[in-house]
Amino acid sequence: MRALTQPGDGILIQNPSYSPFRKVAALNQRRCVINELIQKGDHYELDLADFEAKLSEVRMFILCSPHNPTSKVFSPQELEAMLALCRKHQVLVIADEIHADWVYGTMTAASALDPGVMTILSPSKTFNLQGMQCSFLFIPDPAQAQAVKRECDALAYMNNQTFSHAAALAAYSEEGAAWLAEAKAYVQENARVFSRLLSAAGVPLKPMRLESTFLLWVDCRGCCKNDADVVDLFENRCHLYGSTGSHYQTDFPFIRLNIAVPRSVIEEAAERLIRALSVR
Repeated sequence: MRALTQPGDGILIQNPSYSPFRKVAALNQRRCVINELIQKGDHYELDLADFEAKLSEVRMFILCSPHNPTSKVFSPQELEAMLALCRKHQVLVIADEIHADWVYGTMTAASALDPGVMTILSPSKTFNLQGMQCSFLFIPDPAQAQAVKRECDALAYMNNQTFSHAAALAAYSEEGAAWLAEAKAYVQENARVFSRLLSAAGVPLKPMRLESTFLLWVDCRGCCKNDADVVDLFENRCHLYGSTGSHYQTDFPFIRLNIAVPRSVIEEAAERLIRALSVR
């Protein structure tokens, strides 16, 4: 962002959005321009007309794909439509595909549709390697790559170290792939169990469809009016901890829950919520 845009430039972000996107833009004197994803039942859809309208205000689009926090996996048609419009309006695209390994179906990489897209990847989320600080930035344009390198050098940013290199090789091995397949199947069933238990009890909590990641986005509007109500229900009454909707700049009461846990934890969490909401 610092290397390829200027202070005052607009940065297009799709809400609900990962809060560091907005924070980094603001701290670097860039303007956040928001394209709201539209909730339709248990999933989100793209508002392409609004997306194009916002492109006239921006220099860069941060594409979060798969999307965090909603877990939406953009279809090839949606991606192609957005990328074509960005080319038309000469807007740079950087694709944060850090959750790309954790998809419950198929996903199209943005760079497969537009070779000019810059892409960020990392084993950190999928394989819980945040402490290794290992990530990859693919920049196909040589001039843009050189500009980013100059900015990194100016910040004295160091390269990945020996341990992170070894961790990445282990993660992307055959053994890592086998573990990941099992982990995804287990977490996907966690989502089903959690949703089934809540639905059977008739409690007004609505988990969104889990299309990717191990992060479940839960609609709490049936029993909560705002973030404070969500915190009171989940943290104070049920001792369950997640990230509430305000972290993702949504006006509605939501919570994002990490469900990469043992099945017994999922069942206990659902039981606590059911008990709490049964005595309201």
